[in-house]
Amino acid sequence: MLNQRKNGYRSALKADLKNAATAIESAAVDQQGDFSAVVDPADTLPIGDVEFTATDGNVVTVASVTTTDYCIEADNSSLPGETWKFDKATGAPVEGTC
Repeated sequence: MLNQRKNGYRSALKADLKNAATAIESAAVDQQGDFSAVVDPADTLPIGDVEFTATDGNVVTVASVTTTDYCIEADNSSLPGETWKFDKATGAPVEGTC
C-alpha cells in the first residue's frame, strides 16, 4: 500500500512539472519568448503571470532560467530526499535535480 501511495505522489509531481512548464511557456509568449522575463531562479510557482497551482503537498520551484531555457524542480514532503525536474531542453520530467 505504501508503494502505491508513493507512486501517486510521483505521478502528481510529474504532472505538476508538465503543467508548470506549460504555464511558463504561455507566460513567456507575451514577453517575446523570454523566460527570464517571467520567472527568476529560486521562485516558487505560481508567481506573476505564471498561472499554475501545484497539487497539495507539492512544491515547484525554478532552479535555473535564461532567456531561452529553464529548469524547474518539484518535491513532496511525503517523498523525503526525492526531487524531480523538468528541463526545457529535454522536455520530460525525470528524477533528479537541475
